[in-house]
Amino acid sequence: MKKDIITFELSKGSLIAIGTATLAMGAVSVALKFLTGGDLSSSEMQDIFAMIPLVNIGVLSIFYLVAGCLSLQYMRLLMLFGATRTTAFVRYVIRVAVTMIISLIGLLAVYFISGMISGFQLLSVSTYILSFALSAFLGFSAGCLFSSITTLFKPFISFLVIAAICITSLPGSEVLEVIDEVEAFSLVHSVIIIAVSFILLTLASAIHHLRMSDMKTTSIS
Repeated sequence: MKKDIITFELSKGSLIAIGTATLAMGAVSVALKFLTGGDLSSSEMQDIFAMIPLVNIGVLSIFYLVAGCLSLQYMRLLMLFGATRTTAFVRYVIRVAVTMIISLIGLLAVYFISGMISGFQLLSVSTYILSFALSAFLGFSAGCLFSSITTLFKPFISFLVIAAICITSLPGSEVLEVIDEVEAFSLVHSVIIIAVSFILLTLASAIHHLRMSDMKTTSIS
């Protein structure tokens, strides 16, 4: 079976991100144990290990935001092999969805291992999966929109437009803050975040179909 280089690279990157974040938290626990002269209680060590799954969700949120920002480059790559703007966008979204599933497998492995070491779990498995899915989907969708905007303007103008979008969206950010309070998730919160994510993806796709959208404004290198 022919290897899909895009899915492979994205999946490898996400697993490296999970491994790096996990090792970093492990290093922090060892460093704290050393700096306190071994006075760090077992309960405090457990608290650190219990935080690892949540830290990984935060790291992957940033990872998928970056993956969204790279959508233009991967679309151009797919277009070099004959895809249209529509099919290139859809194919990339599908590859990212597959990558999210692979990331989730890695997250769950860390989740259960951390739970066994810490002796307790901060949140249920379903809430953990939901918090990852929503934060990753929202980050990716926002990244795709930002990437598409760069095809409309010169770099400096694109920066100003993206900055303006971020600033004007701040008043409504309270709704999205539930991502940081995973136990507070509700059906309403989830629906709102999913709806916002789909709107951002739709806007990104629509921008790519505008006549003024120039796919050659950024380098693929």
